[in-house]
Amino acid sequence: MKLLISFCFFAVTAAHLSFYLMEMVHPPFLVDVSLEARLDYHKIFVNKKLTMAEQKEEIKAWAKENNLTSEVKSFFSRIGKGVVEMNQKVAKLIDDLPVAFGNLEREPDDARDDGCHKKFEG
Repeated sequence: MKLLISFCFFAVTAAHLSFYLMEMVHPPFLVDVSLEARLDYHKIFVNKKLTMAEQKEEIKAWAKENNLTSEVKSFFSRIGKGVVEMNQKVAKLIDDLPVAFGNLEREPDDARDDGCHKKFEG
């Protein structure tokens, strides 16, 4: 059961992170730009030599060139708020884990067994 709780915790965390990553790969402001502008954005996004701060500055410069400054600012703001919210939820989950494990350990083994487990016993 502890393994199941741990798996659920990490699955939820990973799902949220991949959502924000997908938002960064396919942001809404790319819908109405030229193919060349999209390719330029993706070159910046996949450049492994840039730090996250450098990447953000490059994207801001790209946005200025393509007259998308306000769209990119609002996008980064929305992503930032989502990450803060996700971090708060993860912190709450971590804080609640000792209580969940304590409740699990107090529960007698008989209460967790269902009919399937009992019929396989000797």
